[in-house]
Amino acid sequence: MFRTYFVRTLLLGSALVLLVAAFNVLVDPYALFEVWRAPGFNDDKPMAESRLRTSKPYQLMRARPMTLVAGNSRPELGIDPRSPCWDEADRPVYNAGVPGVGVYEQARLIQSVLAQGETRRVVWGLDFLDFIGSRQSGPLHWPLPPSQLDDRLPVDAEGRPNTGYRLQWLRDTRDATLSLDALVDSVSTLIQAGDRFASTRRSDGFNPARDYVGIVNTEGQGVLFEQKNIEVMQRLARGPLELYVPEQAWSQALESVRHVLQLAQHGGVRVDLFINPYHADYLGVIRLSGHWERLEQWKRSLVTLAAGYDNAVLWDFNGFDRYSLQVVTTDMKPGDALTWYWEPAHYRAELGERMIARLNDSDCDLGFDPAFGVRLSPDDIDRHLARLRGGLHDFALEQPARWQALAAGYRAVSGAN
Repeated sequence: MFRTYFVRTLLLGSALVLLVAAFNVLVDPYALFEVWRAPGFNDDKPMAESRLRTSKPYQLMRARPMTLVAGNSRPELGIDPRSPCWDEADRPVYNAGVPGVGVYEQARLIQSVLAQGETRRVVWGLDFLDFIGSRQSGPLHWPLPPSQLDDRLPVDAEGRPNTGYRLQWLRDTRDATLSLDALVDSVSTLIQAGDRFASTRRSDGFNPARDYVGIVNTEGQGVLFEQKNIEVMQRLARGPLELYVPEQAWSQALESVRHVLQLAQHGGVRVDLFINPYHADYLGVIRLSGHWERLEQWKRSLVTLAAGYDNAVLWDFNGFDRYSLQVVTTDMKPGDALTWYWEPAHYRAELGERMIARLNDSDCDLGFDPAFGVRLSPDDIDRHLARLRGGLHDFALEQPARWQALAAGYRAVSGAN
């Protein structure tokens, strides 16, 4: 009798566990399995935001893209893999941008994709703040100290099969199927299905910025600008911030870029490096914080680095132009939005369309704008940097109220007089 009861209880418990696991796999709140997506059911992934460093490496390996978009949250929000501006030869495109990851982790994601041997183009967005830190130190040669992404990538930093990969996959699968957190997040995913303002990630890695839309519609875009300006000011006010290791014109971040360029050249892969576009506010804060010279040093280092590889080009989308000078005005109401930027650090996909067109040397029916985006080389870097300094000077003169507001904000954040 007891034995029969025990067996039935065991079978019932096992059935419940399997049912929960199947439910979590089907709903897939973290986009870890990608078995099936259905609009109005599990196509939206609002809970994936907190697990991107877990899910994106696996998603990326499944995607086997012809073109890989890499970087942090800026290209993740701004470069759409479904854009009509991609050439057919570029497709499929996967966006591997991950918020908050450093240059080394970005490089490791690229390295793992290149090891598959199918990707023919890498479009890599580089961000100034990812290259500066309060204490730059060694080692300065690949491989660099391990990151939390390493065990989730099928090759290690030296390009060998990763012995910890399958075990990490089993752990992540367990956590995404058999944990209470996963069950709660699956239910939350279903509850938020169809919420047009819920954060999500598409199966091609793109972030359509729906949570930004929600903030713009309810609080207004000025809130986003104010918050990001303060965040950037706080980051740049922490000092001292350095670009290079002391007594070295080099850093771990630059070494990471060099390693990717070397791997790509060996594999015959084209690499488009691009400096993310920044709003004029962002560039102004860099100047006010005393980091403008360091920004120029960084660009010179990237120019020298890219010039050493036949398969690589470097683009700079910084500028004081009709895109970056568009500002939030006092008469804008909640729901009114700028065309090109969500806030000073993050550009919209509408600007990303023009970037893709520029990278592909086409107008993509958008109207060719030769002033937007400059392909840099050692021969023209001095002229380009001089033009940017001139644009900065004109911005301060032509928008004095805006400049004074930025200066006052930075003084308040930094404690400077």
